[in-house]
Amino acid sequence: MEYYYGQEADMFTFYRLPKILFTDPRYKTLSTDAKVLYGLMLDRMGLSLKNHKQDEQGRTYIFFRQEEAMEMLTIGKDKAIKLYRELEKIGLIERKRQGLTHPDIIYVGRLTAIPDVPRDGKAAVKKSEKPPSRSRKNRVQESGKTEFIPTNENEKSHTYMSQSIYHREVGGTTDTPAAAEEILDNDEYVQMFKLYICYEAFQKGLYGPHLMNRIDELVTLMADECSNRKPTIRVGGADLPRADFRRRLMTISDTSIERILYKLENPDPDKPISNRRAYLITMLYNHQTTDPTPDEDAL
Repeated sequence: MEYYYGQEADMFTFYRLPKILFTDPRYKTLSTDAKVLYGLMLDRMGLSLKNHKQDEQGRTYIFFRQEEAMEMLTIGKDKAIKLYRELEKIGLIERKRQGLTHPDIIYVGRLTAIPDVPRDGKAAVKKSEKPPSRSRKNRVQESGKTEFIPTNENEKSHTYMSQSIYHREVGGTTDTPAAAEEILDNDEYVQMFKLYICYEAFQKGLYGPHLMNRIDELVTLMADECSNRKPTIRVGGADLPRADFRRRLMTISDTSIERILYKLENPDPDKPISNRRAYLITMLYNHQTTDPTPDEDAL
């Protein structure tokens, strides 16, 4: 038998398999093969991102035929059907039929899109997150700053973190996410946000060093502000609870980053940026309502 020495194992290309699939109690019932299939689908997301496969709502989708799963996992058709149903049942994929001659469109569910946890400990899964519709005339605009859109503190569109370290059991009941939140270390937030935005897919895609530096700047800023223990953060000229800012960033995605990058690469000449950090913080907070990029190829 031959052994590895030093960093020799790094010569291989690896599939991503999120640790949360094995550590979060919500996924304990998911079979190992289903978890591996989800990892393969996550890897396919990188190809879809590179080829700009998004629907009219900006959601990235993939094509992953059952025959591919059968070949890659060395399983039969019945087992493949079972694995797809497992992922659908738990909300990790959603399939859209296109007819007999076309492959299904598959939306890969985010592991971060998890339910609110009420005090009775029973969680109701939210299948989608849609930002509230707001008239542009109600948005606050300031010269040299991006738009700041205030949010109702009790707004139900917030998505909360799912891993067990973010929630705690007290006296047999579960605290609300806001009350049970734990603040992570900076490095942990960096790794978390890289997963949320499909960072590796950006690296493997068409993004050069300049845009990757931009992405690194955004990831660093998000991690710095989320690990900061000060109770408030200034967003668009207003002091907001930092916990609200953290929860808002739990819905960040690759699409959000692309939209922010477009705005950074195509600044409004009539609104110079006087404070770049404040500008980026406000744009990150408003990532759900940032206007779509007119032409993604412009990046």
